[in-house]
Order: sequence, then C-alpha cells, then structure tokens
Amino acid sequence: MSENVVAAVKQMSSALSGSELRVDPQSAEACAKHCDALAEGFKDHARAARALNTVVGFGTLQSGLDLRKGFERKAVAAADHLESLAKAALDLATAFRTAGQSYVRADEEAAALQHRVADREVRDL
Repeated sequence: MSENVVAAVKQMSSALSGSELRVDPQSAEACAKHCDALAEGFKDHARAARALNTVVGFGTLQSGLDLRKGFERKAVAAADHLESLAKAALDLATAFRTAGQSYVRADEEAAALQHRVADREVRDL
C-alpha cells in the first residue's frame, strides 16, 4: 500500500514541477499544513510501534517464542510502513507548496505580459 501512496505522491510532484497544476497559495498552504500534521501523526504511531520491539507474555515454549518473534517483526514492519507514509505526507506537503508557488508565478507572468501589451498599445496610439 505504501508503495502506491509514494508512487502517487511522486506522480503529483512530477506534475507540479512541470507546472501542470496550480493551487492558490492560501489553499495550498492549508493543504500542506494538513499533510504536515498527518505526517506527525504517522511518526508518532511509528515511534509507538518501534517501542513494541520486545513483546512479553508468550512463555518459554517454542510456540510462544515463535509468536513473540512474529509480533516483534510485525511491529517493525508497521513502524517502517508508518514512516514511509509520513514521508509521503511530507512530500505531498511540498507538492502543495510548489503548486501554490506555481500559481503565484503564473499570476506574476500574466500581469507582466498584460503590462507589456498595455504599454505597446499606448505607444502605438
């Protein structure tokens, strides 16, 4: 699942770097802040999962030892997955901020072009 999320974020980032998507700066920043908060939540859960690196209570029989090792592996895998989701959320926040910057750049370029056209029309009068 995390591979799909990471791939989707990379695809969006690629589109943003090509200026294919523009979002007004306020909306972009609001979305980015939500992504930042989401990433922090994933990181908190990853830290909690890492704290489960030693599981107790399964006894000393081989089946209990096997269960303990299995749950410890699952905790590590869960933490790794949560960390990859946190990174994807941070990448998405960056993508939103890039989109907001693209919006501003496009507005500035359009305004500059409009002024050049207006100046040329005034000179031609």
